Amino acid sequence: MNFRKTVTDKVAKIPNLAHGRQVPPNATLFFYTGQMGINTEVQLQDESFGSEARQALDNIQELLKADNCTFSDVVNVKVTLAGSLKNWKELMSILNEYFGEHEPTRDLPLVTLELPLSAQVAISVMAAKVV
Repeated sequence: MNFRKTVTDKVAKIPNLAHGRQVPPNATLFFYTGQMGINTEVQLQDESFGSEARQALDNIQELLKADNCTFSDVVNVKVTLAGSLKNWKELMSILNEYFGEHEPTRDLPLVTLELPLSAQVAISVMAAKVV
């Protein structure tokens, strides 16, 4: 789905800092929250941040498919990082693997508390699709 990118004049002067998405009025919204890098046995993939993040995104991809959506329908992604921003660069690379040229808005909160199952990352997305 082709969403119109909306940027204010002030933000437009700062490339890649912030952007917004407009959702068509007749679109159905889909919310998938708190996905962690857990497998079908409800265990973390392994101790690697990259493996956890990819498994969480693979889980989201399966949820999107179940609703006939893809990553191109995602309008917002929220990635909660546990502990520090040390994995930020790797995270951006992994998100680009899954989203390609599509740029949903992104929220990247950092939490100092432990995530469930001692996960390093939890990912939520909102998708919009005209059905």
